[in-house]
Amino acid sequence: MEKMELWDILKAVPESAKKTISGGRLKGFTDIKPQWRLEKMTETFGPIGLGWKYDIKERWLEDYGGEVSAHIVINLYIRIKETWSEAIVGIGGSMLLSKELKGLYHSDEAYKMALTDALSVALKQLGVGANVYMGIKGKSESKYEKREEQVEKSEAIDFDLLVKTEEHINAQNWTEKKKEAMLKNIKDREFAKKVLSGEIK
Repeated sequence: MEKMELWDILKAVPESAKKTISGGRLKGFTDIKPQWRLEKMTETFGPIGLGWKYDIKERWLEDYGGEVSAHIVINLYIRIKETWSEAIVGIGGSMLLSKELKGLYHSDEAYKMALTDALSVALKQLGVGANVYMGIKGKSESKYEKREEQVEKSEAIDFDLLVKTEEHINAQNWTEKKKEAMLKNIKDREFAKKVLSGEIK
């Protein structure tokens, strides 16, 4: 097998397997439907367990000031002819317990989503969906493209400030329309501080 042969087989993603992220920090970016990755691996190597497989090597939880994320490490293997590859490592994570305006939200699918994430990380090392990750032949960028730059530019949400600002707004003798308009902007840290200080009324 030539060096780039497998990569070239796996890199293209049909439009039917793409989906545009409609909300949040990654709004407008392109994601790949997880089921397509499994279909592509089966098409290329055969059924899972016979032509390719993975083992869950480790899973754990991490606590960040009351929020909890679930993490998984997998080893992925592919078989070419009669030879199994060395382990291809994938690490994934997803929020298990997160703070929201209405309180704590618990996801009962956190480990499943972490596994999906870990699989995508391992599979893209083989070239699965590479065109999307590299921003090739698509109007939307991949959600992974420039992610580090995007995270560096964005400030982490201060949930204590968020809650205090929401409580302050709801306690004011304002019209519901004004309260609704104010609440839409409270994730902006500077706006929230100005509301609490009385600079914005």
